Amino acid sequence: MKMKRSTKTMAALCLCAGLALPLFGCSTKGTTSSATSKVSSAVSSTVSKMTTLTDTAGNRVKVPQRISHIADAATGHAATLMVLGAGSKVVAATNDAKNTPLALKMNSAFNTALTTTARTFDATALKAKKPDVYFATADDPAAKAVQKTGVPVVAVGFKNFDQMGKAVTTTATALGGDAPARAKAFNSYTQSTVNNVKSTTSQIPENEKLRVLHLSSTDPIKVDGGDTIVDEWIKDAGGVNAAQGVTGDAKEVSLDQVKSWNPDVIIIGNTGEDGAKKIREDSNWAGIKAVQTGKVYNNPVGTYAWDRYTPESVLQVQWAAKTLYPDRFTSLDMNQAVKDYYKKFMNYDISDADVQTVLNPQKA
Repeated sequence: MKMKRSTKTMAALCLCAGLALPLFGCSTKGTTSSATSKVSSAVSSTVSKMTTLTDTAGNRVKVPQRISHIADAATGHAATLMVLGAGSKVVAATNDAKNTPLALKMNSAFNTALTTTARTFDATALKAKKPDVYFATADDPAAKAVQKTGVPVVAVGFKNFDQMGKAVTTTATALGGDAPARAKAFNSYTQSTVNNVKSTTSQIPENEKLRVLHLSSTDPIKVDGGDTIVDEWIKDAGGVNAAQGVTGDAKEVSLDQVKSWNPDVIIIGNTGEDGAKKIREDSNWAGIKAVQTGKVYNNPVGTYAWDRYTPESVLQVQWAAKTLYPDRFTSLDMNQAVKDYYKKFMNYDISDADVQTVLNPQKA
């Protein structure tokens, strides 16, 4: 028995040696050459495992199948990563992720992430974070420089709910794992939720729809016009964008222009102040219908401001519909909608106090 065991051991050692020696250039003949080829092929396969995807800008991009570190330069996109279960992998993000209290509560990784007030990270600091992928908008000013370092850049921008679904799917494809299944569930929820809202608002006669002005800034006055996600949720919620003739986000206009539009409702985005109070108390705005009727609101802020370029836009359209037409949405409980959303998609039990802070921000 000992002799047989010894013989088997020697044979195993010889086989190991036969496989190992070629890796160090000691042999290139016979069966060892074949073994070398197989081992080299296996190593190459492991190193080069990549996923090829088409991003929202139409670029074909190869990303590693295993993503451990994420750089996120797309404003609001951190919320998408959280929905897809990848928030803990963020090593670099735009400043909004760290400056939103609820996002920090849900994802502590933002506390240590490299951040920027603009969309361009310090190159040396970003390199030290060793990102596997860099998410950005199509017009990201640093994209080409990042690509030159070997880090794949994936565009994830969107301007409407359909494009938002594609951005979520693109992100999920890049992340792999269970992210695609999460994306499918989220997109299904978004589609059904928006359709439910539209099934009610589509019954509102055109001459009864409220004219809504959305401000991204009060000083200077900046409005959101057509070809934006803001324009989309205003329409889906049954309103008409009062900023007629304006296209794009955050376009500066005069107070006289606002007065000429004379909106029925004014919603103020994340301006860093209580924008609604500021407008209500400013005599220069007093003659505008929305101010006279008390329909000036701060926009809700969750893990990001709901009004623009975040998956939480699906909550925004519900809130807007309820705010514009409370009598038509009596069964819609926004407190519960908020709780259900964060539990379902972020596995987070939000407190009643935080729900109120989200829906009624003192500093929108």
